[in-house]
Amino acid sequence: MNRKIKDLIQIQESPKVSLFLEWKSMGHNFDEFRIWLRNIQSEMSRKDLKVPESILTIMEDAKVFGRELKIQDHLRLGDKYGAFYFSGNHQMAFNTHFRSKDQFFLDDQFFVLPLLKSPETFPVLALSVHLDQVRAFQVDHYHDVAEITSAFEFPESPVIEGRERMSEQRSHNFSGRNASEVAQDHDEEMVRRYMSEIADEVLRNFEYIPRVHLFGSPKVTHVLEDQLKKRNRKAQVESHSYITSSKAPEIRKAIQEMVSTRENFESFKDLKSFRTEPVTDLKEVIWSQEMGNLARLHINQFWLSDALGKGEDLASLKALNRFVVSCLDGGVDVQLSANMEDLIAGELRGQRVRPPQFFENPSLEMMEQLKY
Repeated sequence: MNRKIKDLIQIQESPKVSLFLEWKSMGHNFDEFRIWLRNIQSEMSRKDLKVPESILTIMEDAKVFGRELKIQDHLRLGDKYGAFYFSGNHQMAFNTHFRSKDQFFLDDQFFVLPLLKSPETFPVLALSVHLDQVRAFQVDHYHDVAEITSAFEFPESPVIEGRERMSEQRSHNFSGRNASEVAQDHDEEMVRRYMSEIADEVLRNFEYIPRVHLFGSPKVTHVLEDQLKKRNRKAQVESHSYITSSKAPEIRKAIQEMVSTRENFESFKDLKSFRTEPVTDLKEVIWSQEMGNLARLHINQFWLSDALGKGEDLASLKALNRFVVSCLDGGVDVQLSANMEDLIAGELRGQRVRPPQFFENPSLEMMEQLKY
């Protein structure tokens, strides 16, 4: 399960406040954020709801400061979209993978739909690895690739200078085959040490990035891949034998092609490998005696992205959100998929359940049927 969502659904206090904002436009000025919190307070007072202590604490000061928003772990000032969650003394902030209309939700469940991920598990961290330079890029969607090298403190490479120094020593102290073997051992040790320092810096800054793609010579990327996996056994790291130049546009193009191709392939593979059994009512399948066999719930990511961006049919989105939270809380894997005609599909163990009629036009009444 998405770690962010898992942390959220474990919070028991109610009511719960979910706030979504175009975060990047705020810069370092949080006055607009304070206005949103004031609006939330007013709405909760009007509905006779208890305002979370976490919001009251922020509003005690006349000005909102970044440290009060607790954005260090999962949200940075340069991120495009932010999600903020408040309940009791709890307060959490995340970057989101979809553009969501600036708005807030008051409910007994957190609104988690913008935190759902595709099989590629965005965001993706891509590293262009060279012996003299490492460049970092964050991929938030297929064509949304931003260089974030400045967010790291990568060490200077000792490899090039070390090779030159070793070459000089070879000419004075070694000869023949032994000299070549010593130089090779020295070179491999320098690369291993350099990649070890890179791995430390990657995990120190971006532990929450779920997937890392490495571009470069296999002799280098495989060393870094081993170092990353050694430090974090759950890390999803893949190396690509792609010799990129040091020019950012060329690196971005290679990353975009890789992510787009892999996403399409993974979605196709996931959805086509199950036997199809058409149904007209997803609720009937899920809440029947087959409930224990529900393994995965697919949601059309393009439809969800459009629905969240418009933010028009909020009642339907809330109903879907409650259903998704129930599935996640029950241990059902929920993911977004690109290559599917349906807007939502349930997958039983060993087969895929497809509701072509039930969700041809997702009206409010249909969404309401997804509630408990």
